[in-house]
Amino acid sequence: MAKRKEENFSSPKNAKRPRQEELEDFDKDGDEDECKGTTLTAAEVGIIESIHLKNFMCHSMLGPFKFGSNVNFVVGNNGSWSAVVRSRLNATSASQVQAILLFQPCGKSAVLTALIVGLGGRAVATNRGSSLKGFVKDGQNSADISITLRNRGDDAFKASVYGNSILIQQHISIDGSRSYKLKSATGSVVSTRKEELIAILDHFNIQVDNPVSVLTQEMSKQFLQSKNEGDKYKFFMKATQLEQMKEDYSYIMETKERTKEQIHQGEERLTELKRQCVEKEERFQSIAGLSTMKTNLESLKHEMAWAVVNEIEKQLNAIRDNIKIGEDRAARLDRKMEEQQVRLNEAEQKYKDIQDKLEKISEETNARAPECMALKADVVAKKRAYNEAEVLYNRSLNEYKALKKDDEQLCKRIEELKKSTDQSLEPERLERQKKISWLKERVKAFQNQENSVNQEIEQFQQAIEKDKEEHGKIKREELDVKHALSYNQRQLKELKDSKTDRLKRFGPNVPALLEAIDDAYRQGHFTYKPVGPLGACIHLRDPELALAIESCLKGLLQAYCCHNHADERVLQALMKRFYLPGTSRPPIIVSEFRNEIYDVRHRAAYHPDFPTVLTALEIDNAVVANSLIDMRGIETVLLIKNNSVARAVMQSQKPPKNCREAFTADGDQVFAGRYYSSENTRPKFLSRDVDSEISDLENEVENKTAQILNLQQHLSALEKDIKHNEELLKRCQLHYKELK
Repeated sequence: MAKRKEENFSSPKNAKRPRQEELEDFDKDGDEDECKGTTLTAAEVGIIESIHLKNFMCHSMLGPFKFGSNVNFVVGNNGSWSAVVRSRLNATSASQVQAILLFQPCGKSAVLTALIVGLGGRAVATNRGSSLKGFVKDGQNSADISITLRNRGDDAFKASVYGNSILIQQHISIDGSRSYKLKSATGSVVSTRKEELIAILDHFNIQVDNPVSVLTQEMSKQFLQSKNEGDKYKFFMKATQLEQMKEDYSYIMETKERTKEQIHQGEERLTELKRQCVEKEERFQSIAGLSTMKTNLESLKHEMAWAVVNEIEKQLNAIRDNIKIGEDRAARLDRKMEEQQVRLNEAEQKYKDIQDKLEKISEETNARAPECMALKADVVAKKRAYNEAEVLYNRSLNEYKALKKDDEQLCKRIEELKKSTDQSLEPERLERQKKISWLKERVKAFQNQENSVNQEIEQFQQAIEKDKEEHGKIKREELDVKHALSYNQRQLKELKDSKTDRLKRFGPNVPALLEAIDDAYRQGHFTYKPVGPLGACIHLRDPELALAIESCLKGLLQAYCCHNHADERVLQALMKRFYLPGTSRPPIIVSEFRNEIYDVRHRAAYHPDFPTVLTALEIDNAVVANSLIDMRGIETVLLIKNNSVARAVMQSQKPPKNCREAFTADGDQVFAGRYYSSENTRPKFLSRDVDSEISDLENEVENKTAQILNLQQHLSALEKDIKHNEELLKRCQLHYKELK
């Protein structure tokens, strides 16, 4: 079963929509027998039962029309048939085919157009208009289309949800937007999504864009009146959608080639990234090794310091032991001296007592002379006792003196031992201190040298990174300047060529393309001769607004207008001769040619001091004016030369009625809440002073060339600095390894 092409309502390009394929397998030997015994019955699904129109085209109320299950005729007075609508293209019997043949005059075209639009078709597919808003009756704000599809039998679409029929209601607003309501047989809304409508059409195999399903008047005339087999073959290609498949295949092959190129570039980039990754890993490993070496150095420093401390503690412990022994001996001598001192004090006290008694006795002797003789014996005895006490005292005194002398000798011995101990350890201690000081100084020197080398390495690395960053920045700047120079050179060449032929301003191939269009039109390949480029068909009333109008119209200045899609395909074929694959082609606008300009007075913007784009242009061709109105809405865009005045009009106060935006003489775009500055400084297509622009561009080309030379010199100097710094960095790294 052929696939139906999906209509994209938001983009002029068509895209393929996937559909489910229904395969019916028949036994080849039993086909004839089965067909002979089959009874024809009416189709149960996908049949258009009725259609109802409101405010559509020139009709306030049309319908509802009730259609039969098979062939339906709607006949007018003049008898010339307009179109045929068929559904169930791939049906297996006549009972499953419904056809609606429409004949003129007015009313039948509206039904056909409503069927196409109501089932999701685009406005251009009807050959009755380029926009949905053109189908709304004049003076009305909206239009409505209601289509009822049969939904019965085993092949019904969501029978439990929709029931025996599906009602498709479409509401079209005056601004060209539309909305859907999909209702069940009971009238309840099931969905408002376009995807649901697409699923229904896919299920019923209704293809509004296929000429076999919907044959419009234009297509039927082309098919019946043409005797050229090539045209019929094109019709066959379009009906079977082989043409669309061919275009899709070409697009897929182009995408494949681009993807291969991107993969190749990605592989090259991956190789470079791998190389950089290896370099980063090596650098990380070297940094990790440096950190390990620093850790080992600190550990060795701590071990050496503790070894020195341990050695000194051992020596101090030995000295403390000797001092403790001497102090113990001195304590024992002190205790003995104290005991002798106590005994000496007791002897002295006894001696004093005896002297006191002798003095008393002598006094008593003198007083008692007579008694002296009696007492003489007693005195002699006491003298003897005194002598004995004196002897005892002298002996104790001698012992005290001996003990004191021993104490002095012990103190001297202790001092001698301390001095001898200090004298014996002094050389070793001094030597050890000298060694420790030398080691500390050497460690400090190595640390200073290491820090210095590290600082140099970091400085060189920072300098290299900075130079590389600046190199990349200048390289990008050089590429930007080269692109700008190339663009200015092309623009300069186009301007010089346009001095002799103004059409070359729109592209070097435009004169040849226009000659080819004239030849094709004379040979009858076009229904109407295409119009374009649009920029060559308009003239400025005020030259100062050239940049503003170019900023507004942009690519439309290079666009062409065609009456229908057949003319568009012929023009596309002609463009392929002059534009290489992959290069940008001028856009093509497909819109029915009219002899009168649209009446836009009710929706145009107005300001007493500033013109719109439409009023600022002199346009002799109604097709050009209508195309710009349809595509850009030039009747709603104001032109205000001064930037501050434009801000005041659009932002400081309420914008004028129907005004959507404004452009300034500098090309800036002004909205009610936003402001966008233009990237262009001069007009490209609409300027009249070509010599002045050529002079300005030549100056710009000279400045860009000089700027590129300066950048290249700067790049060369940076590359030398980077190479020199990298050599110094390698030397520092080798020196650092030697230090380690």
